[in-house]
Amino acid sequence: MKSCFSYSCLLVGLTVISSSVLADDSEVQDMSDPLAVYSTGGIGIADKGGYLKLGQQYSLGQPNKGGMNVFEVKGIGGELLGIRDRNKSGFENVDNSIDSVRLRNFTVDYSKMQGRQLDINYDVDADAFSTSYSFIQAAPQMGKLRLYPLGE
Repeated sequence: MKSCFSYSCLLVGLTVISSSVLADDSEVQDMSDPLAVYSTGGIGIADKGGYLKLGQQYSLGQPNKGGMNVFEVKGIGGELLGIRDRNKSGFENVDNSIDSVRLRNFTVDYSKMQGRQLDINYDVDADAFSTSYSFIQAAPQMGKLRLYPLGE
């Protein structure tokens, strides 16, 4: 059995790689802003296997508006990685096939400080889709404080 230390080193290394964001050097995106749209890519390892994430920013063809699609595949090679014991409750379905596929679409109107998100998930083991739709409206800025109440 591999040591927890080697898994921790691998996880830290992959997290550093996955946190890289492709951006134009002249304009850095504030990724803590829930209305930010950007292109990104990442890989990582979780307790049920590896995952891949690709995000692409796109233009809506109108000033002060933007969009972003994010595609994720989760649970790749979970049994091969051996992080979780399949005999434990909640991890019976850990295998080498993927667990889920997720597609998210974000659109933002910066002139109104509004955003919308459509989130579509496919659970491979359950052969079931789930979807959600949410919106975000930034509250007026109060000095250096800006609030983003969420609604669904």
